[in-house]
Amino acid sequence: MKGFIVVGLLLIANLAQSQNVVGTGDSILMKEDQNQVIDSVICYGKTFMGLRYKYGGTSPKGFDCSGFIQYIFNKYGLVLPHDSRAYANFGEKIDSADVQEIKKGDILLFKGSNLKSKRIGHISLVIEVKENEILMIHSCRRGVVIDNYLDSAYYLKRFAGVRRISGGN
Repeated sequence: MKGFIVVGLLLIANLAQSQNVVGTGDSILMKEDQNQVIDSVICYGKTFMGLRYKYGGTSPKGFDCSGFIQYIFNKYGLVLPHDSRAYANFGEKIDSADVQEIKKGDILLFKGSNLKSKRIGHISLVIEVKENEILMIHSCRRGVVIDNYLDSAYYLKRFAGVRRISGGN
């Protein structure tokens, strides 16, 4: 039964995305309201800077990558999965061949340690986009940190896609 509820919520979120809205726990946000929510999510996420990584972690006692993203969005009523692989089909797929399409609020998807696998093993949240920077916040073995995706050989070679769950800026 629980699986059906999760699948139902994912379907509603994806349907809402295609209808120019995002579903939340209590309401539907129009795209113009999404930028404010994304700014709030990012600000809240930054309060956890330095918090330790914990495999499977979903709380301020320690986060894994998807647990962190899920937790900070959930504060604002947005229900996201706690499974990095689930993000491959969550939200709107963005053309990742064009870095210019990446926006604040997007989720970056990465392969895990096996570069030959297409399986998603890590995710991060884009918090700022500048000319030569795509800043992302995420929970990794170093804890909750901000990295410049474009300066990280580790993440550049593991890049697997971009998903948009909101309007972004």
